[in-house]
Amino acid sequence: MRSLTEKEKRLTLMLLVAVFLAINLFGLTFLSRKRKALEADLFRLRTEQLEAKNWLGEKDLWLERKKWLDDNQPRLKNGGEANANLLETVQSSAQHQKITIVEQGFMEPANKTHYRQVGVKLKVNGTLEDITRWLANLQQPAKFQAVTTLSLKSDADPSRMKCELQVVRWYAPESAP
Repeated sequence: MRSLTEKEKRLTLMLLVAVFLAINLFGLTFLSRKRKALEADLFRLRTEQLEAKNWLGEKDLWLERKKWLDDNQPRLKNGGEANANLLETVQSSAQHQKITIVEQGFMEPANKTHYRQVGVKLKVNGTLEDITRWLANLQQPAKFQAVTTLSLKSDADPSRMKCELQVVRWYAPESAP
């Protein structure tokens, strides 16, 4: 085997330098991406830490609210009876507010981890003022009721409105104290 000439040595050295630079360029690109990902993770973790500190700062407030829920949230004894009671409550409050119920029906009861739910679907007619007052009356915290879906449209008579809504009532979960 013959020895390399001066020109071949220079070309070999240039090739090695080019390979070295290419490897370093790929390495720097990889490290740069990795650094950005770690910085994003660090930002996310610091944000989560701040959020956790805020929650811990409000611990007493949330424990007080949990106690209120445990003391006041009704227990579900019979799903059918609860649906009927909710519908009766909604009907009487609608009648009191001069709201006309056009159509009504029950929703499927739901058992979730933190609550049990019954609900009714309604189509009603009335003035905007009466409907607004009625909706505000339905959604009192102590009643554990809420309007989860609402569609409000103008009737043929501009002073009256058509409203489609779902009203649900929440009960304590089965495992609650």
